[in-house]
Amino acid sequence: MRLLPIFLLLFPACSSVTAYEDESAGFFGRYRRGHFQAASRVLQQEHKDEWKVRFNAAKDQMRYPDSAVLWNLERGKVLLAAGKFSDAFLAFEVAETIINQDFQERAILSSRDALAEVEASLVNAKAMPYEGTVCDRIYINVHKSLAAALGQDLESALVECRRAEEVQEEAIRQWRGEVQKRGGSKKRFAQDPELRNTFPELAEAESLPPAYRDFANPWATLVRGVLRRIRNRAGEDGVLEFRNLTSMLPNNQPVQDELRRALDGETAAGLVYVLFENGLAPGLQSRETMIRRGWLRALGKENPDSLYAFENTFLALPAPTRARPAADFLRISASGSSSASPTALISDQGTVQKFEFSQRFPSILLRELARVVAQETLTHTVREIAEGVDNEKDDSPGGWEILATLGGLVYKGVVNQADDRSWRTLAADYQFAVVPIPADRRLQLSLAGGNARSEVNLPSGETVLLVVRSVRHNHISWHAVGFGEDPTLAALPAGWQRDENGRPWKVEFADERAQAALKMGTVGFGQTSGLPTAWAMVQNQSARPYSLKARARWQDRYGVGIPSPGDHFALRTVAPGESITLENIAPSPRAERLLLTLATSR
Repeated sequence: MRLLPIFLLLFPACSSVTAYEDESAGFFGRYRRGHFQAASRVLQQEHKDEWKVRFNAAKDQMRYPDSAVLWNLERGKVLLAAGKFSDAFLAFEVAETIINQDFQERAILSSRDALAEVEASLVNAKAMPYEGTVCDRIYINVHKSLAAALGQDLESALVECRRAEEVQEEAIRQWRGEVQKRGGSKKRFAQDPELRNTFPELAEAESLPPAYRDFANPWATLVRGVLRRIRNRAGEDGVLEFRNLTSMLPNNQPVQDELRRALDGETAAGLVYVLFENGLAPGLQSRETMIRRGWLRALGKENPDSLYAFENTFLALPAPTRARPAADFLRISASGSSSASPTALISDQGTVQKFEFSQRFPSILLRELARVVAQETLTHTVREIAEGVDNEKDDSPGGWEILATLGGLVYKGVVNQADDRSWRTLAADYQFAVVPIPADRRLQLSLAGGNARSEVNLPSGETVLLVVRSVRHNHISWHAVGFGEDPTLAALPAGWQRDENGRPWKVEFADERAQAALKMGTVGFGQTSGLPTAWAMVQNQSARPYSLKARARWQDRYGVGIPSPGDHFALRTVAPGESITLENIAPSPRAERLLLTLATSR
């Protein structure tokens, strides 16, 4: 009976020994194949116990599973990919509420917290509630802003952008304060040469590009900048964000071009902002490492007698897995065009996670060493008690000690797992492009390095946000939303007409003779090498031949002229009753309106 209380301590291990990869396989297997609707149904119905939060209004308390934050992050991301924007927003809101109210604002250590700490020391770190990383907390508001924007609520999206900015600034302040409070022993531990040689994670942050240090997140900055460019409000016009991105990513052409447009006072009208989420982010897996005596000496454990128990003892630590990009980049082209605009890399998720992981690794390593010490002490105590029982019972020599030893080995083998929980549905990297809205409002998407293609029919609006998700080489999905009034759908000034696809054109006659002699036929638009092309049928309805002179002037969708080095047609002779076709290629992809001037000479 003396052994019973000790063995009862081992029962909490049952809830913390399953790998997160196995726990999440039900929905994630569908998600990584691009079956977003099926993945969302599995999450909503079969995993409700993992993400469900119960509120007690009378006590102002929430009850939820230890990994409720993580499961709501996964749920929000899957629902967003499935096009269920309001449900996704609410899922992210639940995760944010738990973090803010239970993990950041609570000052009193609850009995649940104390029990979780004890369980973590006897089992593993997965017994602790998942509180979310700094990256998680920033991305909560970034994804809430995208969910709101895709749901056509731009004001709420901008509110979430400001919150993401505040979270990032607060993370930097808190981390710098934590670094200053670190004791000398912990600092010496993290700088120990033997540990740094064994665990490169301790020094990894020092080698990362500046764009990823101090919890900087280029993707969060980009989303904020794009939405502010679309809104174009005084003080929130996106200039600051794109200036910051230019300093982070000095060779990124789409970012530089957008900064130039913003500084030149150009609005986002007539543009498609493409946000490309590529592949699947790195996860975490449990990695076992044998403890060396030097590590414990780095903790100040110098007594050799206290170290014998740690011979051939293994430590379970989390290790990042490899990211899985779906493609090199995304190609975007107008319908019928032979040229394409590529997306450019904004943020590599693996690098973002590496910085925070390397900053947290010393604490993870210390906690795991402390856990091993507690577990080895427990199993050693069990063996001593079992040995005492054996000494009292001569009829079963060594029986209890053997059982205790075997039980200890099984116990340590089962619970020796690292905390491998991480947000799995994020992308491997995030990319960006800006393209003009084509005249027919259709875009072709294809993966470079993949074999997936998709056609996008852009929604109405003077600016379009296009969010593209690809989880594997043969998969593309997208969501698009338009903002502002589409001027191409507004009433045209007097004299202007539209072709059968709605593109505006107008003909002017330079003199009365031309107006009397010439008759306009069909006018049409197309594309050549990515540039708009127009053609027009003109008939000489008089009884005498005329030499026809024509001038083509192009305008953008707002009626602003686009300069052209040569905007005259060649002189053409037209016989009585003859019809000829005039053709012209626009000087810019922005050209959408054609103003044709006709004149005659004998």
